Amino acid sequence: MKRKILVLLLCSAAILTTVSGAAYYELYYPGQARIPENTELSTFLDGLPWSNGTLIQWGDVEPGWAYSKNLTVVNTGTTQLHVWLYVSGLEPGWSLTWAANGTDLDPTEAAIGNLILEVPSNGTAGTYNWIQRVRGS
Repeated sequence: MKRKILVLLLCSAAILTTVSGAAYYELYYPGQARIPENTELSTFLDGLPWSNGTLIQWGDVEPGWAYSKNLTVVNTGTTQLHVWLYVSGLEPGWSLTWAANGTDLDPTEAAIGNLILEVPSNGTAGTYNWIQRVRGS
C-alpha cells in the first residue's frame, strides 16, 4: 500500500509539473534605442562668430613679420573631439600655426589660442592664398 501511495504521489507530481509547464508561455523581445553622436564645431575669430568657408583676411603683411589672430573652437556636438588645424597650399617659408592645436574637447568645451601667420623675410610682393581647416575627430 505504501508503494502504491508513493507511485500515486510521483505520478501526481509529474502531472502537475506538465500542467504547470503547459500553462506558462513566454515571448522574448529585446529592445534598443540609440541617440547618435553629433560632431559639430563652432569657430570664433577675434571673438566674432566665423562661418564655414569664410575668408580669413590678413590684409597687407610685411616680409619677416608675424601676425596673430585669436581663434576659438567650441565643441557644439555631443561627443568628445580632438581638434586640429590643417593648412594646405601655403607657400614655402610661410607658416600658420594655432596654439591650441591637438586639444581634446568635451561637449561645450572650447579651445582658445592664437592663430599665428609668419611671413618669410624673403617674401616677395603678391597675393597669397591657402586653405586652413579646423577638424574634430
